[in-house]
Amino acid sequence: MLLTLSPGMFLGAIVIGLQDEVRACLWNRKLSLFATLSALLIGITVLVETVWVTSSIRERLKPSGDLTAELGNIAFPESYPRGHELAPDFTLIDQHGLRRSLSSGKGRPIFLSFVFAHCQAVCPTLIKTLATVTSEQAAGKIWVIFVTLDPWRDTPSALPNLAKEWQLGPDESILSGSPEEVTAVLDAYSVPRQRDEKNGDVIHPAIVHLITAEGELAYSFNNPSPDWLRAALSRIKQ
Repeated sequence: MLLTLSPGMFLGAIVIGLQDEVRACLWNRKLSLFATLSALLIGITVLVETVWVTSSIRERLKPSGDLTAELGNIAFPESYPRGHELAPDFTLIDQHGLRRSLSSGKGRPIFLSFVFAHCQAVCPTLIKTLATVTSEQAAGKIWVIFVTLDPWRDTPSALPNLAKEWQLGPDESILSGSPEEVTAVLDAYSVPRQRDEKNGDVIHPAIVHLITAEGELAYSFNNPSPDWLRAALSRIKQ
């Protein structure tokens, strides 16, 4: 690998591997001026090529572009499939200790998503995206529901602190319940997920459902941009 990336680094690796022999040559024998300069040149070459190879590898590992930005520039397609089936109803406990059902939100559109407290990947961005869109609506005109993917740790008693940490507004709810109750909701909405039994973390996509005021499951997205959510919300209000 070193030979392929850089002959100088390969030579440097050999020198390091045979450092005892090199040290004996440098300090126990008299070297000519040419040999001394050659050793110094090799050292400088190794240093320069190490910096170059490291920067080249880092540059190649960078993504070719900002995928989120690219998707954000794509308009919400007119042909995006719209559903008309009723969204599966459920009842769970919110951050205020109240049992809330999906059907209790009829009369206003609902964004339904699935997150968990220990998520450091897609959840923070997803929560921020929905908060951005919700803040643009009049109070009480829309409801955002987050159902936890981790009822084992995101218990109902943990929800008040979680809602405070996420800075959830009055039109945003985080719901939980027993593992059996939450699992039934996740299965009803066919949420893809994989839980690590060792640390409890969950691998999952950034799913967002838009439910109409009449209770129809109109649109489903994976990691949507705010513009897409705004467009979908406008479309169901027409």
